[in-house]
Amino acid sequence: MNTKCLKYILLCLCMTLSSCKLHTSGNGDLDGFWQGTTMEDLLTGELSDMRENNITWSVQGDLLVMRSIAEAEGIIWRFDMTDNVLHIYEPYYSRRFGEEGTDVPVENVEDLAHFGVFDLEEYFKVLELDGNTMRLESMDVRLTFRKY
Repeated sequence: MNTKCLKYILLCLCMTLSSCKLHTSGNGDLDGFWQGTTMEDLLTGELSDMRENNITWSVQGDLLVMRSIAEAEGIIWRFDMTDNVLHIYEPYYSRRFGEEGTDVPVENVEDLAHFGVFDLEEYFKVLELDGNTMRLESMDVRLTFRKY
């Protein structure tokens, strides 16, 4: 076996071994940073501009983080998505950068309303999801986001 062939085999072996450590979330177009644009109340038809409070959702791995310019802390959720249904659960106030330094479970659902969430466990039907737009619908609201 010549030296050139041996170098090629070693290079392939190194690439194969290093690729074993690669982790992908499998979230597809859901991953990323989303700006809330509108929230429609399905009972009244009232349309709210989510941009006024700078509502954002950030998705990576199995975590979803909701933030608002009006709030110093965000809300961290676990989530899963199956058959075009986004299920969010186990919300925590994110206090990682504050003085307390620990996340605290959300107990007051009123703190979630401006995000379009009205329960500590919520299900959203995914109406649209691509590289630019996400539209979700729960029992109460229809939310529209644009991807940053």
